Amino acid sequence: MNEQLRQTLSEIVAGQEESAWRDPQRCKGLLKDLCPDPKYRGLIDVLVTALTERVVDDLQRDRGQYPDTMLVAKLAQRLEASTRINSNDVLWAVELWAEVLLGYKPPPSTQAPQTLVVSSNGDGQYRTIPDAMHDAFPGDTILIKPGRYTLSVVLDKAIKIIGSSLRREEVVVQCYDMPCIQMQTRFVLVDDKE
Repeated sequence: MNEQLRQTLSEIVAGQEESAWRDPQRCKGLLKDLCPDPKYRGLIDVLVTALTERVVDDLQRDRGQYPDTMLVAKLAQRLEASTRINSNDVLWAVELWAEVLLGYKPPPSTQAPQTLVVSSNGDGQYRTIPDAMHDAFPGDTILIKPGRYTLSVVLDKAIKIIGSSLRREEVVVQCYDMPCIQMQTRFVLVDDKE
């Protein structure tokens, strides 16, 4: 997800005493000093949350009891459930700690990006945007056909959402009692053209 943070965390773990990077506040301070750009703040917080939630301790303690891939998935699932941080960021943080501490290499992604079609008229794969979001993977595209969509949309994956109409006003996302769109990821592209 972010090569600079990967490199910086590796340098901190290799070059500092364990007490420096194991302490959440000291680790956060080191990461913020070495990666001062504000765009890293959220990811730094996720890495530090993995420390405070004892994921790092459990990675080292449980190594060898489970295959590395299973251990990472188990700890990422636990961290997501206990913190409500989105699954992409949680998995990235756990994989990064596992890589830095254990030499873990995440398996390559075998999922090719796909296009999911949403149509309120029923001539797509989905009738609602939230249903398509549920099935989408990072890198996928959700193509929205003309129509009126009234459910709140939680954007929690790095995807593209594209309106398939030549006229912007033909694709309408409208909610009355809640926000129409809630952003819970670092990247989403929303566009009005295919």
